[in-house]
Amino acid sequence: MSGIEVTLNNADLWNKFNGPMEMIVTRKNGRKMFPTLEYSIQGLNPTAMYEVYLHMERMDDHKTVTVSKVR
Repeated sequence: MSGIEVTLNNADLWNKFNGPMEMIVTRKNGRKMFPTLEYSIQGLNPTAMYEVYLHMERMDDHKTVTVSKVR
């Protein structure tokens, strides 16, 4: 075990997005669909170099569709 621990700082906010939702875009440039990813990493060697990657996978069959109306 490496002893490195990653913690999602705003997990309570992300848990609110667990499940299907409906989004209505009210502005021309839209809005953020999900909260910012904020995390803390503990247990790193301060003299070492690290790379951090984020891998996301679809976990369900829900699809998001964007409908654009030209005026």
